[in-house]
Amino acid sequence: TALCGDTLFVSDTDNDRIVMLDAGSLAWRGAFGKRGKQPGELTKPAALSVQAHRGELYVVEPTLQRVQVFSLAGLWLRVAVAPGWCKPRGVAAVPGALLVSESEGKRVLAVSQPEGTVLQELALPESVAPYGIGLGEHGRVYVADSRANAVHVLRVKVGA
Repeated sequence: TALCGDTLFVSDTDNDRIVMLDAGSLAWRGAFGKRGKQPGELTKPAALSVQAHRGELYVVEPTLQRVQVFSLAGLWLRVAVAPGWCKPRGVAAVPGALLVSESEGKRVLAVSQPEGTVLQELALPESVAPYGIGLGEHGRVYVADSRANAVHVLRVKVGA
């Protein structure tokens, strides 16, 4: 899930779409996405993140090993790609970059947006399968590792 203003975005993984709900009442606002592998289509969407000032929603598709970018209205914008991604699982947007957890690579990548250049690689050698990412104060990044029953705390220096 990802929250932007009064809209809650939810990955409807089994239906290959993103659902938009009113954050207060959970009333239906709409949905977007259709099953497929082409840009703008979705296959098993998982983690979401929003960068409100850019008006962008980031959608992780682990099966296709990509992160797609949509407008907050659900219009496809681009594929955020970085060389060497194996299985992206989690995503968090910071100013100027995306943080992407990669379970098989046991790392978090900071990827510039919209260019897609790797700015920083944070290795997690003690991890088993890093998934979700949460942002804290002062550049702290929390990475959930459910298979290791652990949360890794990192410090990232990207963004404006």
